[in-house]
Amino acid sequence: MKTYLSFFLLTLSIISCKETDKKLPAVKPVKYEKIDYSRGKQEQTFPGVVKAEYETKLSFKVGGTLNAVNIKLGQKIQKNQLLSSIDPIDYIVQAEQAKAEKRKAESQLVNARSVFERIEKLYENNSVSLNDYDDAKLGLASAESQFKAASKQLEAANNQVNYTKLYAPMDGIITQVNVESNESVGEGQIIAVMNSETDPEIEVGVPEVSINKLKKGKEVSIVLPSIPDQKFKGQIKKVGFASGASSTFPVVVSINTSKIEIRPGMAADVTFKLGNEDNEISPKIVAPFAAVGEDVSGNYVFVLKKASNSNYRVEKRTVQLGEILPEGFEVIKGLQKNELVAIAGLRFLQDNMEVCLLEN
Repeated sequence: MKTYLSFFLLTLSIISCKETDKKLPAVKPVKYEKIDYSRGKQEQTFPGVVKAEYETKLSFKVGGTLNAVNIKLGQKIQKNQLLSSIDPIDYIVQAEQAKAEKRKAESQLVNARSVFERIEKLYENNSVSLNDYDDAKLGLASAESQFKAASKQLEAANNQVNYTKLYAPMDGIITQVNVESNESVGEGQIIAVMNSETDPEIEVGVPEVSINKLKKGKEVSIVLPSIPDQKFKGQIKKVGFASGASSTFPVVVSINTSKIEIRPGMAADVTFKLGNEDNEISPKIVAPFAAVGEDVSGNYVFVLKKASNSNYRVEKRTVQLGEILPEGFEVIKGLQKNELVAIAGLRFLQDNMEVCLLEN
């Protein structure tokens, strides 16, 4: 019996020693960052395209065969300069016909007025009946209406003749020519496009999260990749109210320069100040992009809480995010300033895990 008891105690002693020799699991080190407010100043840059302040699509109000096209691509144009003309012969014939109709209506009017004046005097002397007087009066009114209609038709026909010549509506540069001489063109067909030469503008598409922070007249900074050694200033000229078919809202920016190097179609990067008049915004809690994860429950972060020893304990916490800021995600709910969050290896962390901080 004593031999059996001694063997049992010896076995327990050996097992106990083996368990004592086992090493404890290593504490996982994690990279972290301290939660802080946004920097208080916020700027965002969006791409845009340079456009002329005014762009005019040139077309005739009548159709026909082009006699001449007096414009070339890149040509500078002055206001009221003749740009092109249509063969006017058909419209001249129509104008002559309208002129003849007016003369005929005028002759009929003179005759009807003469008849009415004669009948009116006879009626005053009771020499004709009331019916005769009414007929003469009605005939005069009809002749006057026909004369007015013929005059309007002649005016319209003369306008058609004038419309066979196309003049420049403003000073500018021809940026597109779509036709050549002797081509047949229809009414309203675009034959050329001209742009104003001065006061270029930039059209930018701004996403909905930022559009309400932009106000007309606010200053912007502009960089054109085609002119990399210069920066330009400008102001917001128009802020679109609706996005239309696009997912962004149109914003038009004027450029404070008349440099001829800036041409329509050039790419531009426009930096907007999204704060108030002093470019200051209310402090916002910001979480680094790398600290935020997402699962079926929503967005979350791993907050590092000080444990009883020198280590930290992981707390998985759901957060409510706001807009995207240059420094990271705005956190509307779930984090406080100076809390520590893990910024690497989120998929290896678990709630209540013990970790140590990996200093940068």
